[in-house]
Amino acid sequence: MVPWRKVDYDQDAEFQGENLAFQLNRTMTGGGVGLRYALTPLTSLTVSADRTQDRFEFSRCATRIRRRSPVVCRLDPQALIKGSATFGYRNFQPLVPGLPDYQGATALGALSYTLLGATRFASATQA
Repeated sequence: MVPWRKVDYDQDAEFQGENLAFQLNRTMTGGGVGLRYALTPLTSLTVSADRTQDRFEFSRCATRIRRRSPVVCRLDPQALIKGSATFGYRNFQPLVPGLPDYQGATALGALSYTLLGATRFASATQA
């Protein structure tokens, strides 16, 4: 994660009639920490937490704070079941009164299994 980033569009840049600088110019700050542990030679578990803040230059209603705490299980391509599964928690706080916060669980997965070297079963989910 980059601790600080400035996004600055040209003042004349437009897309579908919208001025990009007015809509998207922002300063992003953040940080995070993570810990990775090898459960087996083919499986690892990563636990992390991060916080980012986007401060929009012209559009105060878009300014927000995001927090994430994912747990990721990665399965090596040589393992019987391949891919990864992520479970976590996300907290989104717009810094404008009246806009609702969002808090909730998140999940993302992409796993596959090959039967007898000929038939592949795959699953991808997001929630």
